[in-house]
Formats: sequence, structure tokens, C-alpha cells
Amino acid sequence: MGVAAWILGLFAFLASGLGVGPVLVGVTAAVGEPAKAVVEHCANTDRSRSLQADCEGTWVTADGARSSGHISGVGSRDIDEEVPVRVGPFGPYKMPVSAYWQVYAPLPAVGWIGYLLARRRLRKPRPAG
Repeated sequence: MGVAAWILGLFAFLASGLGVGPVLVGVTAAVGEPAKAVVEHCANTDRSRSLQADCEGTWVTADGARSSGHISGVGSRDIDEEVPVRVGPFGPYKMPVSAYWQVYAPLPAVGWIGYLLARRRLRKPRPAG
């Protein structure tokens, strides 16, 4: 299977929607702009499902820009609390520590595939005979 097939497969995976969400969450968690958010209210106030709530609030980035709207990754336990978030393509996101493995788990597989592709390209052709 050639490199073109791998690239085509990667684009098909991302286009299917299966890879878009985790990639954007990973990018936001890794390089999103740091900010402080205050959760003002949540639609679901059931504390047992606090991370399933639809929460709104305001956040301020390091340069002082203030915004408001939906905040992902927070719950009813965070109401009236200042929480650290990262602002990315879809707004602010507070990534729970229990979810970090989802961002970093694919890295060994991606590294292994890269290693195999590089090894295959660098392998010298054997002389016939």
C-alpha cells in the first residue's frame, strides 16, 4: 500500500467525521489560547451528570478580550466558579483530566505508521540475482 493510499485513507477518516472532533479537541487542549472562564448557568443542574450540562458563561483571554457563550467541558459544579479553559476553533473548552488519554492515545499508532513509512522509503533496493 503506497503513501498515497495512506493519505487518502486519512482524509476519508477525517471526512467521515470520526476524526474531526477528537482532533479539534486535541488541538484546542494543546495549543488553544489560555483563558479564564466563569460559568454563569447550565441547562442541566443534575450534579450526577455535571459534565453533560449545556453551560453558558463569559471568558477573558490573556490579552483582555472578553467573550460570552457556550463553554464546553464544564458542568453545574462549575457555576459561579472561575475555571481555566483553552479557546479553540469552536470556542472555549475545559478538558477534564480524565479525558487527556483520548488526546494522546492515538500518538503511538501515528508514530508507528510514520516509522514504517519512513523505513520503507529509506530501505535500499536489493540487487536482483
